[in-house]
Amino acid sequence: MALRSGSNDFQNLQPIADHIYANLELKLRSRSVMESTPEIFTWLSLLDVNTKVLLILMMIVGVINMITALIMMILERTTMIGMLKALGISNISVMKIFLYNAVYLVGIGLVLGNILGLGLGYLQQYTQVFKLDQTNYYLSYVPIQIHFTDVLLLNVATVVICFLVLIIPSMLVSTISPLKAIRFK
Repeated sequence: MALRSGSNDFQNLQPIADHIYANLELKLRSRSVMESTPEIFTWLSLLDVNTKVLLILMMIVGVINMITALIMMILERTTMIGMLKALGISNISVMKIFLYNAVYLVGIGLVLGNILGLGLGYLQQYTQVFKLDQTNYYLSYVPIQIHFTDVLLLNVATVVICFLVLIIPSMLVSTISPLKAIRFK
């Protein structure tokens, strides 16, 4: 069993530690890093939970904001929707207009968020500008590791979730009567 140099795969840690221990002389003993400092790994697993909870809460807030923004756009454009329907445009075509606009707004938010987030991430990765109290956190600075696949998957998931969630409020368009909408003005 060989361990690659620089490997970050902790799934093989215990089998490799057992292999090393079995091949040592009787008077020697080896311990894995998980056995010698379990509190660090407990702390890291709590951080993983915090990250997931934070991402879910941010997604919920973002979805609520997008639904509210889409409903406000629809209400502000009630007269326009009535005119388009009176001209014979189908409900689905009007819904598409608002969905495309909403996806455009999500795209702008993602681009700005990626610029800010990745910018701060790279700033921290190369300068360690954000410091930690080493007695409480076992580290002197916040370590950052950026994976482009994670960033890409998060962006794609955000667009897909927002698009799917925004279909329901965009159906509000089909309830608008052309006659009442034009009179609403």
